[in-house]
Amino acid sequence: MIAIAVRFLAGRFTATHPADREQAEWPPHPDRVFMALVAAWGESGRDPAQLAALRWLESLGAPELAFPTDRVETRREVVTSYVPVNDAAVPRLSPGKAPSASQIADGLALLPDRRSRQPRHFPTVTPPGELLWLRWATAFANSHTEPLAQLCRQVTYLGHSSTPVQCWLETNPESVPPPTLVPTPAALGAVRLRVPAPGRFEDLEAKFAAGLRPTPSAWAAYAPPRPAVSGPLPRGTCFDPRLLVLRQTDGPRLGLASTLLLTRALRDTVLAAYTQAHGTPAPEWLCGHAPGGGRSESDHLACVPLAHVGHQHADGHLLGLALVTPRSVSEEEVGRALLPVLFEGAALSEPRELRLTLGSLGVVTVQFDDRASRPQALRPETWLGEGDPPAARRWATVTPICFDRHPKGEDPWAEIEAAIRRAVERVGVGEVLESVTLSPVSLFVGAPTNRGFPPLQRKTGGNIHHTHAALTFREPITGPLLLGAGRYRGYGFCRPLLNTEVGG
Repeated sequence: MIAIAVRFLAGRFTATHPADREQAEWPPHPDRVFMALVAAWGESGRDPAQLAALRWLESLGAPELAFPTDRVETRREVVTSYVPVNDAAVPRLSPGKAPSASQIADGLALLPDRRSRQPRHFPTVTPPGELLWLRWATAFANSHTEPLAQLCRQVTYLGHSSTPVQCWLETNPESVPPPTLVPTPAALGAVRLRVPAPGRFEDLEAKFAAGLRPTPSAWAAYAPPRPAVSGPLPRGTCFDPRLLVLRQTDGPRLGLASTLLLTRALRDTVLAAYTQAHGTPAPEWLCGHAPGGGRSESDHLACVPLAHVGHQHADGHLLGLALVTPRSVSEEEVGRALLPVLFEGAALSEPRELRLTLGSLGVVTVQFDDRASRPQALRPETWLGEGDPPAARRWATVTPICFDRHPKGEDPWAEIEAAIRRAVERVGVGEVLESVTLSPVSLFVGAPTNRGFPPLQRKTGGNIHHTHAALTFREPITGPLLLGAGRYRGYGFCRPLLNTEVGG
């Protein structure tokens, strides 16, 4: 094993996330470290042995990342700064001729106090610790040890020049902490980071010679390492816990009452993008239709709202949406189907903006959230449970559960409870359901009451009734938990009730 250590000498890291100009990048993408090494090589004499070490390093693939997790990074509020431009052109003068008035004005404009200013952002994060490690599980080539160590010592800053760093090469495995993020074969990992790949050095050299900025490098999917679990895993529903989170990037600020409108628009947009990208109709697990055109009886894609709820001052506004795939569909199949839907550009490296047209409400734009740091509502674990692996015994609805049929008996509440129990059985965790408590309001602050949600419409006409509920299971289960007739359209979406369990 080899590793490159980075110490943040000023206790901060300033760099712009490539998918969000006003978001600080954390953790630093491995390609950013590689570019710093290339810059150090170019500024220190272009040593051939160091060049060979760089070419060898770019061939190793995506490294693991290690940084502290006992604390959370903090982010400075991003403000707009107006700074003088650095690339103003010097006016060209003709030999033997006096400069014209315009040439004099252009020359004076180069002075610091007269130079034009452009708006710039300097998003900054305070790391959870002073050290970051990039580690490769590979045998070290002795011929590259000293040249690579020299390059590391010559790196003075990372990202923006206001981030001084100290770098060094570490070959002792015992000095390197366990990884925090590791490359994953899933095409749609929890985090996507830019990484060096064969040919990256030549690309950087060519752009530098042409006076151009570097183009984005290859991307790799990352996820936290899966822990070794002793004993059986908690029960899960028929839905995959790897939520595909889409954050809202533009458009009106909407609340949970807009769930049906948004999820329908998202589903239609995803299916249209799939057909355009692949040239074939969407598979049954994605579109929800059987090969003959009828309704699928199998689990298929669900679209759910991710709202700011569960806090004292929560107002229920939506921060984004998520695509929830069936657990029966492999990661590889999901990646093949949705990667060209959610990403674009060279090697499908840039998150694609999906425009959701909502009629009189306007257009909402969402894109895959590949940031390592997100608001709580956009973190998958918020909707899955606590612990590792995540699970919870008590759950409550954020959006109400729709009944599969209207209660008509003498005891409608008993019929509704029975309908919810059938809904829990349908998603695979009915055996461990202990109790159901019905309520016209959600237990989560910020979620609207029953009356605040438009009813789901039957295809034959009429409304489908719904209710909020709290559910307790005899043992912890892993989410996501989606229940009822509207589960594929964002209704019946539950969230764990954490730190409220009584009696163990």
